[in-house]
Parts: sequence; structure tokens; C-alpha cells
Amino acid sequence: MKPKHYLTSIALLICLLSITACGKLTTVDKTSPAPEVPSNASEQTDSQAPQETETTTLEDASTTANSSSLAPPSGYLFENSDQIKLKLEDVAGYDHLMLRVGVNEIYARRGYTFNDAYWKRYFESQSWYKADEHFSENNFSDIEKANIEFLKKQKAMLSIGEIHVDFDGDGIKENITVDESILTQIIDRESKWAPWDDSYMGALVTDIDITDGERELILYDAGPSADFTSALCRYNPKTQDWTCISIQTSQYFDHESEGKGHIELEVLQYDIFATGLYEYKQGELILKEITYPNYTLSKTLGTLQKGTMVTLEPIPEKSEKAALRIIEAAHPENSEIVYVREENAVEFGVYFGLMQEYFDEVTEMYYGD
Repeated sequence: MKPKHYLTSIALLICLLSITACGKLTTVDKTSPAPEVPSNASEQTDSQAPQETETTTLEDASTTANSSSLAPPSGYLFENSDQIKLKLEDVAGYDHLMLRVGVNEIYARRGYTFNDAYWKRYFESQSWYKADEHFSENNFSDIEKANIEFLKKQKAMLSIGEIHVDFDGDGIKENITVDESILTQIIDRESKWAPWDDSYMGALVTDIDITDGERELILYDAGPSADFTSALCRYNPKTQDWTCISIQTSQYFDHESEGKGHIELEVLQYDIFATGLYEYKQGELILKEITYPNYTLSKTLGTLQKGTMVTLEPIPEKSEKAALRIIEAAHPENSEIVYVREENAVEFGVYFGLMQEYFDEVTEMYYGD
């Protein structure tokens, strides 16, 4: 039997052992399950600083932004955020990046001058934006202040209804109905993946590159165990149709994007969890880096002592066997290899015990229990 067959069965068994954690994904609150590591945007201490991220120079932006003749989508994301207080239904379907757009456009409406080149380019392309050298937060109305705080604190929530967003930068909002039909239309057409009958489905709007003239849609579908599968989709204005860029699991980590041409997504290789940093160019994802989580060995394994912080990395299978490399986090030169051969009871027992501990700790890391 090839490793990939029984690795799948082991993953299912381990999922049963941690069913409580799996069940937590049934909620429509699709914030990244990973503990948030605040970016510079959310750590701003300057009172006159909206949710920009680390400063990017114009030179950086011109070399890293996608080459596109389209301007960023025009118009407001929240047209009346200076007049009415936003409610949960107004922000459903927007991820963290889009909520940040909402904060920044309140500042932009008042003439804030952005230091980050991406945000500067984004707002300078808007016909309504006019920089004001006399900008002051003191000019914010009570409604604007309330909406800024609301958007900063709000978590991303899946939309399970209508989404009205300009996805292709032509100034016209596309109308999307999030239901089983859109999952079948976009996903099943390309991957033969049909939605579960009792799925927890929904969608989030994101913008991997706020300067490239398009926004993206992430569709979610979960089976009976509430393990989300997500599909990153792109709108094609020529055909007025959608294409699926990638499909990935979202069991432990959803996605993270700063709007500057990169996105982090979950990667699952031989049942080993990791996050992948992807560069996004014209509808294509290019994997740039994979990060594996650390966890603690509960038993001595070869030269690696009990209590050692390690990472698990898969070794691509060769012929009829696969293997895992156990790497000491503090000293990557120290490592051990565990082979995965079902016919060897002792060897397979070591592997199974290792994987159970691994999933227990990773689950606690991302869910808290």
C-alpha cells in the first residue's frame, strides 16, 4: 500500500481524536484561526495614522506591484461611512484586508496623505480623493470615529447572501449570490468537487494586490466534520465568469494578505501542516516560502531529546515509502528521519504516536484547547 493511502486514513482518525477542535470551524466567523501576530498596521501608536502597513517606497511598489493597466477599483467600499454607523450586515463578506480598506478610506475622505506607496497609489487613483496638508483627526465626526473603531475591532465574517463589489476595476459592482449554485459553478466545474449537502458555505472578498485593478473572492465549503476547504477565485470581465486560482484546506489557518501582491494560505503535505507564502501575478500563485510550526517532542527520538522544540517536514516519497524529517528548531543541523511503512509495526507505531502528538499540539496552538 502506498503511504498516501494510509496517511489519509490516519489523518481521519486523528481528526476524530480532536473532533472538538474541528467543530470550532462551524462558526461563520472566519478570522484566521492562527493567533494573530499584529502587523504594523494594527500596532499604530501615532494618533494620526490609519491602518497602513509597513512603509513601502514608490520604487518598491513599482518593482513589486503587478504590472496592470487597470486602476484600483473606483468608488467607495463603504459609501456612507461618513454619514451612518456601520452594522454587522454591512461588513459581512469582507476579510481583514478589506476592513482595513474601509478604515483607510475614512481617512482618505478627509484628505489624509498616505506614506505607504501601495495605499498612496490606491487612493490617488480615486476620483474623489484629494490630499489635504491640513488633515487632522479632530475633523472626524462622531460617526466617522465610531466607524473607524468598529472596523478596526471587527472580525471577518463569511457572507452567506448577496455580495455587491467591483471585482474588475471598471466602476461597476458585480452582484454575487453565495449559495450552493456558485460553489458548483466555480469549483465543481474545474475540480469535480461537489458541495456537501449540509455544508457551512460562505465567501470572503479580499484584495491580494490593491494596485492591480482587481479583487478576489474566497469561497468556503465545509463537510460534516466542519473542516473548511477554500477556493481562491478570480473574476474575468471578458467572459463575465469566474475562474478558480487554487483550492486549499483551511483547517488550521485561513489566509492573510497585506494587499501588496502576496497572500499566505494553508499548505498540507503528507498530512503535515504548514503555511505557504505566495506571490500573486495576473491570476497565478507562485509559492515563495513554506513555514512549518514548531512543536515539542514528548519522547526522546534518536539524538533529539524529550522536550526539544522541533518542526516536522515531509520528505517526498520514494518508491513505496515516505518519510518525515524531525528538525530541531534551535539547531536545524540536528535532525532525525522517521520512515512511514505500514508493514513495519514498530516503525509505524513511532510514526502514529508522533503524528498524534503533533496534531494535538498544533490544534491547541491554533484553537486554544
